[in-house]
Formats: sequence, C-alpha cells, structure tokens
Amino acid sequence: MYMCPICNGFAKVNTICPSCNTEMDEKGRLIEQLGDYAPYLDNEGMKLFDGDSTSKTNHTCVHVFTCPTCEIEQVKSIEEVII
Repeated sequence: MYMCPICNGFAKVNTICPSCNTEMDEKGRLIEQLGDYAPYLDNEGMKLFDGDSTSKTNHTCVHVFTCPTCEIEQVKSIEEVII
C-alpha cells in the first residue's frame, strides 16, 4: 500500500519560496481545495483531477505550498512510500 508521507505525518517537506527565499507553508493536498466534499472522496479516484496526469501511476500526492511573506503559491508532487 502506498501512502503520502506528508498526509500521514511521516515526514515534512521544506520548500523554499523562489521569490523571497522564505520557507513556504504546506497547505494540504491540491484535491482538498477543489470543494467541500473533496477530502471525503476516494483518494485514488480524485488523483484523476489533481492536475498531474501521472500521479496515480507514479504514486505521487500533489500538495500546495504558499509563502507567508509574498503569498506565492507552488504545487509540488510528493512521492508516496510503500507501507
């Protein structure tokens, strides 16, 4: 079984803002921002809508990061681990 290390608290990803070099805040999975019920839907099925056409086959989880200083938003694919 594959699991996202960020979603499950196994790891933290340090992402630096490309504009101001401030550490960015992790704001959750991209698919959770698609609507009120998105967090309750099937994770594998929702990967069809996360903007990464290979996330299901490559076992990645797409997360959103924002800069607290300049408010730039960045999307990053996180490699899932086998549990």
